[in-house]
Amino acid sequence: MRFDDALAEMRLGKNVKRKCWSNTYMFIGKEVDSFKETLYLHRTGSRKIYPVRNIATSCVLGDDWEVVEG
Repeated sequence: MRFDDALAEMRLGKNVKRKCWSNTYMFIGKEVDSFKETLYLHRTGSRKIYPVRNIATSCVLGDDWEVVEG
């Protein structure tokens, strides 16, 4: 799916990732630390969550986004 479709899925509360990302996914968080309603990246098996500050053009133009099940 394209990034705009992935963003729509995140707005529904789902996690998404690019197929080339082996252990990272993106989601919209309502509030984590001092950041509110922003995009976050999380790595499977890690406790850390990172706010997304920049999105690469290749990610926005990519059509390999998918919903993370589970």
